[in-house]
Amino acid sequence: MTDLNEAAKQRLTKAVVHLLTTQRLSGEVLLEMPRTKNQDLDAPVGLAWQDNQLVLEYNDQQLSELSTDQLNVRLQHEVLHAIWQHPLRYVSSTHPRKVALATDIAVNQYLKTPPQGTMTLADLEKLLQRPLAAHRDSRYYLRVLTHLTPAEKGRIEKAWGKLEDDDENEHQRNEKKAGKAQKAAASHQGWQTDQSVDNPDLQKARLKSLLTKAWESLSQKNRGLLPGEIQAELERLAHPEPLNWRQLLIRLLGKIPSGKQDTRARFNRRQPLRMELPGQIDRLNADIYAFVDNSGSMSDQEVANVLTQLQYLAAQLNLQVEIVPFDAKVHDEGVTRLSPGKSVSYRRTGGGGTCFQAIFDWLQQNHIDRQQATIVILTDGWGESELNVHGYRNVLWLLSTESELSVKSPQMRSVKIGGN
Repeated sequence: MTDLNEAAKQRLTKAVVHLLTTQRLSGEVLLEMPRTKNQDLDAPVGLAWQDNQLVLEYNDQQLSELSTDQLNVRLQHEVLHAIWQHPLRYVSSTHPRKVALATDIAVNQYLKTPPQGTMTLADLEKLLQRPLAAHRDSRYYLRVLTHLTPAEKGRIEKAWGKLEDDDENEHQRNEKKAGKAQKAAASHQGWQTDQSVDNPDLQKARLKSLLTKAWESLSQKNRGLLPGEIQAELERLAHPEPLNWRQLLIRLLGKIPSGKQDTRARFNRRQPLRMELPGQIDRLNADIYAFVDNSGSMSDQEVANVLTQLQYLAAQLNLQVEIVPFDAKVHDEGVTRLSPGKSVSYRRTGGGGTCFQAIFDWLQQNHIDRQQATIVILTDGWGESELNVHGYRNVLWLLSTESELSVKSPQMRSVKIGGN
């Protein structure tokens, strides 16, 4: 009798060979991706980080229960997660269930028959009772899931289970029937890593190398059969164009509205007689936190010019921006919010040494959301060489000099301001 694990290995090999003839890109990606058994994985297959490399994990028992067609779809689904770099972008997610649903919605739009148990755009639209934009980045759908009305959240949780852990301990969760949102998050559990051990730059480089090799192995005919969005993403990875800081920031942000938040201090305008229904106000949390180095080499006018451009971009994207001064520490008393339509001026105070660690400590202490906030750091680049970023990865360093950033492994990108 064939060993269950050996049978699983053979099935995966046959599936990859089949995809090489039917879905060439998926086959090429999987051909280069290591495979490893994981009996703790609550899904037939999934992606995970091992030694800073993305691998395909499988549970041989659950895999044996899939038909050939179901396995092929599952594998294509995982490849799409890799193409959009979801395991890298959401490696430190604080909302794993929402992330799992949002990323599944994004990739399932490129599959004729999505895997069973994964959310689709049609599923979400039906539950929200309103249309959503198609073929958008996962951050768009994550924001939708983050800014739900109580009624919308209720409908989703009735169908998919809790969207948050609600501080349940492990025993309590095991005692309850897992909802589909929890199972979806479990299938993505390999995306989470120990940041004290892993190297984000190495992970990014290896994933890019994997995808670029698969893309370059395709013939022009095979490339032409792919959806335009996938072609554009892989072409960008293979031949990246130099970007200025405004383009990089837009890429980080995405064209996503800020949304509203519920409040009991305001009547619900649509149903003012329903006292139990909350009203809505503009969300108070900023989308962009711009940290300005008071000890930097830029003049106040140069800083104001950059902030003016930032204000313009934020107004176009309907986002909130908070300006946070820092040097050896973050100056809470100097925090201000950019106001659309008003001229921007800036005057530095203080001016001691530069401490980048103070930025990330301040973000953590103020409970700034790691997924929703984008961090912009305007500095001359002279500071520490090592940082504990506390999981904040949506970071753009704007350098005011030709010097390189002192941080050895900065999160996201650093770019010179001059000439852009």
